[in-house]
Amino acid sequence: MTEHGIKFVVSWTFDHFYQACFKNDIINVKKWLVSMNIDDLNTVGLDGNTALHIASRQGHFKIVLLLLEHHVSRSIRNDEEQTAEHVALTDSIRELLNSSIRPFSNLDTTETHFVATSPDMEGIQWIDIYSNAHRIVHENRNEMKCWLTKVPFINLLDELDRGYIEKISFSSVANRDTIKAHMQKAITDHSPLPLVTAYTEPTRFFSTINHDLAKLGSDFRFECSLALRRFGYRDDEAPQGMGQHIFVAILIYHSDLQPYYYAGITFRGMNITPNDVSLYALGKIVMTRSLLSTSKEREVAEIYLDSTGRERTVPVICIYKVSNPQSSLNITQLSKFQYEKEVLILPFIIFRVTAVREVLTDTYQRIREMELEEINET
Repeated sequence: MTEHGIKFVVSWTFDHFYQACFKNDIINVKKWLVSMNIDDLNTVGLDGNTALHIASRQGHFKIVLLLLEHHVSRSIRNDEEQTAEHVALTDSIRELLNSSIRPFSNLDTTETHFVATSPDMEGIQWIDIYSNAHRIVHENRNEMKCWLTKVPFINLLDELDRGYIEKISFSSVANRDTIKAHMQKAITDHSPLPLVTAYTEPTRFFSTINHDLAKLGSDFRFECSLALRRFGYRDDEAPQGMGQHIFVAILIYHSDLQPYYYAGITFRGMNITPNDVSLYALGKIVMTRSLLSTSKEREVAEIYLDSTGRERTVPVICIYKVSNPQSSLNITQLSKFQYEKEVLILPFIIFRVTAVREVLTDTYQRIREMELEEINET
């Protein structure tokens, strides 16, 4: 039966799901979430608690996050008149229960913000492996720095808006309007900060930018020279057809973003083929082509790793060690979803793979762990 929309009849399915939440069995929780409706998820068990209550009480951060992504109710009280927040074991879970949560069921962004997959990588080279990487970084960044020093900021924003965002195929008018609103605020305030918030929105904006950055990669500097000749504009005008790199240039060089510079350790997940894994062999030097969304919280990056082997992929957690504060931005306070503790690693940053090993996660999944340490130019 139900009371005020709360289900009290405990099914065989719910009992197994509830036990999986209690035991921090993330693989089986993911399996059950596929088939259970919202009434099932909000069921009050025989002990007077919902699955969200028990996961919160046990301190299972990943399970709580998965439940919230599937829109379970946070307001249901147990038989002791306590919400899941009241019984939460840790401050991080209490914070999570009071946060806006990135939606799971979204055509634009399913499982891709902090986890790269092999289908994302098909036909596109997302990293470069060069012995002369520092020279390429220097040339590419000098090109973008000129835009911020020679071109009026408002002109760069206008080209980003009209010449790039207008051409993105958003999945809905609402998503387009969301990004356009952030863009308008950036123009009105003459500020880069709304652009960062726009990047964290669950739309195709961030994925399109990264796809376009990776597609052009380190050939960017050559494309700039060709564009100058093709379109005939001066170097004190906003470059046409380069919206994704205008966006990145602003993030790298605008002075208002200096307070967000960050050096430290962050995490990003990958579900990739063994062939893709080989690109990250011990000692390899790699250069980022796109923006990398990483998190200061390992659990956020691990949650969508697939260790079932069903997709014939290898689950990998990348541990990035950034030493130069200008190489990444701590965008937590600017993010739509602050619980993610997002740190954005910028394009054209060079890392060396310093360790590769197999480990067990706190949910007993066997994964590959890689450490990548930034190499600074000497």
